[in-house]
Amino acid sequence: MTDARQDPAWAPATAASLARLEALEARVRELEAERRRVFEDAQREADAVFAQYQLSQLLASGDALEPLADAVLAEIGRATGAGAAALWLAPPGGGPLELAATVGSAFTDLPDAPLAITGPGEESGTYDFFVEKVIAPIAETQGLPEDEWQTRPDYTASPNDNVIVEGIEGSDTSLGWVGFAFYQEEQGRMKAIEVDGGDGCVAPTPETIADGTYPISRPLFIYVDVAEAQENPAVAAFVDYYLSDEGIANVTDVGYVAEPAADLEAARSAWSSAVGG
Repeated sequence: MTDARQDPAWAPATAASLARLEALEARVRELEAERRRVFEDAQREADAVFAQYQLSQLLASGDALEPLADAVLAEIGRATGAGAAALWLAPPGGGPLELAATVGSAFTDLPDAPLAITGPGEESGTYDFFVEKVIAPIAETQGLPEDEWQTRPDYTASPNDNVIVEGIEGSDTSLGWVGFAFYQEEQGRMKAIEVDGGDGCVAPTPETIADGTYPISRPLFIYVDVAEAQENPAVAAFVDYYLSDEGIANVTDVGYVAEPAADLEAARSAWSSAVGG
């Protein structure tokens, strides 16, 4: 009897089996993603039909105009997801969008409580990124003109991340955004919000930030004047240190996320080519 483990044909057969298994697993993932997409599309259609039915019942009830209008607005808000938009976009005392001033209302199952929002000011690149990545898509969906694609005006803005952290920690019904490094230092007192970028909710971690699966993350760059670096040894020495193993280690030491190894190697290669290394 031949021992299959010693048979030369065993390895190719095993490799082929593994390949088929991987292909099967990939197909299962594709089918699961398609099932989820179909379910979500059907859910949205069902919500729309239900909203139309609810509105028809409201209109047929013959109630007084003001409560009827409030009920219609509440139903539209529920069906369109206006609650998420109102958290960031609505002005204080915004009439039918008064949800903007509270956590929870008819649109959500969250408690009716004052909402304290703290975040970076307009001088911050973090502010610009947040508006572009989070607020602009919501505002566009709500049909707002581009000059209104900005945060609601009544939040507490600060250029100091520690002040933002204090604002978030200072209330049980707070909301804010701050750099991941500052969250890591205070994660026992703050709760990170998972974000759905299209494939389900993802929590912010060094791994999900590095591979881009956490959608509200951005890279940070430095821009070097090559001519200046060639003339000034201090500039070149700084960039050399910045890209060294020691320099990159400092990134994680202070709570930031190091770029993936392939990207780091590409940056090192580009720098070496630029200065004739």
